[in-house]
Amino acid sequence: MKSVQKWLKKLKTERLIKEYFYKYPINLADLDKVQSLSVAQVRELGEERLRKFIKKLRHIKPKQTEHKAVFIAHKYIGEDDFPEVCFDLIHIDELGKDGAEVPGYAYEYCKQAEIMGFLVADLELTRENIYPLMAEILYEASFFGYDSKGVKKANKRLKKAIKEVEEGKVITDDEFRAKFGIKEKERDERADELSNAVIKAKFEYLKYMRDKELELLKASLVQSE
Repeated sequence: MKSVQKWLKKLKTERLIKEYFYKYPINLADLDKVQSLSVAQVRELGEERLRKFIKKLRHIKPKQTEHKAVFIAHKYIGEDDFPEVCFDLIHIDELGKDGAEVPGYAYEYCKQAEIMGFLVADLELTRENIYPLMAEILYEASFFGYDSKGVKKANKRLKKAIKEVEEGKVITDDEFRAKFGIKEKERDERADELSNAVIKAKFEYLKYMRDKELELLKASLVQSE
C-alpha cells in the first residue's frame, strides 16, 4: 500500500485541481475580500493557492501516528438515491479485532504531516476513485486553512468545547427550544414509518458494501504478510 504522500506525488496536479473544484466549488459569497475580482480571477487565485498547497504536502516530512491508518472506498446510496462512492479512514489494528464493526475516523483535526503518512488501500474500488479520494483529503487537510497553524488553533477550541461539555455547560434539546420559542412539529406516524424504512434500507446497503471492502482489505493484508 502506498501512503497518501506517495499517491499525491504520483497524480497529475492539474487533473487533481479540476477534481477538487468539481467536488468543492468556490463559494463566491464567502469571498468578501476579493469582490473587486472577476469570477475567472477568483478561480485562478483559488487554483494557484491549491497548487502551492499540493506542492507543500508533496515535500512535507510525514509524521507517524500511534495507529496505522488506511483509507478505503466503498459505495452508499447518495442524495439522488443512486449508488455513489465515499471514503473511510480506519485503523488497521482495529480491523483485525473488530472486523466489519471497525469505526471510521474523521481527520480534519490531524496535522498535515500525519495525514501524509496515512495509507491508501490497494483495492480496485479505491484505486478507481483515487482522484476523488485525494481531493477529499486535500479538503480535509485544509479544513482550517492551508497553514498548519489553523489546525493547532482548531484543536485548542475543540479541547475547550470538550471541557465545557464535561463541566455540564450545555443545554438539552427541550431547553434550547424553550429558550428560542421553537415549537415541536406534529408527527405523522405513517410518514415517519416510511421514512425510517428508507433510511434503514440505505444504511443496510452502506453496511453491506462497506463490509465487502473491509473483507477485501483484510485479505490483502494477509497476503502481504
